[in-house]
Amino acid sequence: MTQPQKGILVLGMHRSGTSALTGCLGLLGVTLGANLMPAHPEFNAKGHWEHLDAAALNERLLAALDRTWQDERPLPAGWDESPAIAGYREDMTAFLHRTFSDSPLWGLKDPRLCRLLPLWLEALRETQTTPVFILALRHPAEVARSLAHRNGIPEARAYLLWLIYMLEAERASRGHPRAVVSYEALLADWRAALSPLNALLEIDLPMDTPAAKEHIDAFLSPALHHFSAADRLAPNTPLHELAEETYQALRGLNPDTSLIPLDRLHRRTDDFSRSIAPWSAQIQELLLTRDHLNQELARVCDRDMLFAEVARVKSTVSWRITRPLRLLWNSFHKTHPDKRAQS
Repeated sequence: MTQPQKGILVLGMHRSGTSALTGCLGLLGVTLGANLMPAHPEFNAKGHWEHLDAAALNERLLAALDRTWQDERPLPAGWDESPAIAGYREDMTAFLHRTFSDSPLWGLKDPRLCRLLPLWLEALRETQTTPVFILALRHPAEVARSLAHRNGIPEARAYLLWLIYMLEAERASRGHPRAVVSYEALLADWRAALSPLNALLEIDLPMDTPAAKEHIDAFLSPALHHFSAADRLAPNTPLHELAEETYQALRGLNPDTSLIPLDRLHRRTDDFSRSIAPWSAQIQELLLTRDHLNQELARVCDRDMLFAEVARVKSTVSWRITRPLRLLWNSFHKTHPDKRAQS
């Protein structure tokens, strides 16, 4: 690469506002690449701002580790140093070269980065890119409600997934320039939420240009906050309390913050995750079975719809009127099989 590069990696659990945050970065001139995931009319109407190649690569890597994005189990010990994983690091390096080689400041967002960041850091070193990080923070109660709405994930699992994603992202990004941006703050006043980034990450985003104000004001809307702080419930289980403590600790994270309290939260979450690992494996098997059955059901429904459409066509006046022509056509081909072959 011919010029110094800096990559902004947006880290956050699914449904944490990573799309809104990354969209703002793109509108401020950060290169996001061309092959972005299309918008979803119900869940991400303003766009995902997520590179499809990176998301697919992360999905393949998780599958190679016998995991999915909604898996509570710890990743295998030493996974990022395994020779079997080396090819994925090479794929990451190739992706970064291919996508951002001409971009002095680029951004990448995929919630799976939270869990797979150690390998991405190696790829970033190989491309001589300086990484900086933004942790997209949303209250776990809001994330849980959003995941229940989109994916049907039970609340307790959503809380644990939020803890795993956010704490693994925090741990892996230590030692690098980083900042925390609250989803609530971003929607309330994006200028105030994003202005500290230039100093914390040593970048130069044009916050005050008329074009930036116009585009981001039009892009962000309070309507994006579907599950607000008013919907939060008081913690009522040890898992809720752990998530609430973690949320407050991450809210206060800055370069001068002591990491000792976060280390304690890491240990408590790791212990909790390991304690339920045997059940998590069974849950993942059941989820795979459910997905397979849903696919089979969809195929059956498609077949039934096809039969219903055929029945509808056969009940039309046009079908009845053209019956003599079809009979004549079939009779002709029975007596002239050579003509059928030619046709």
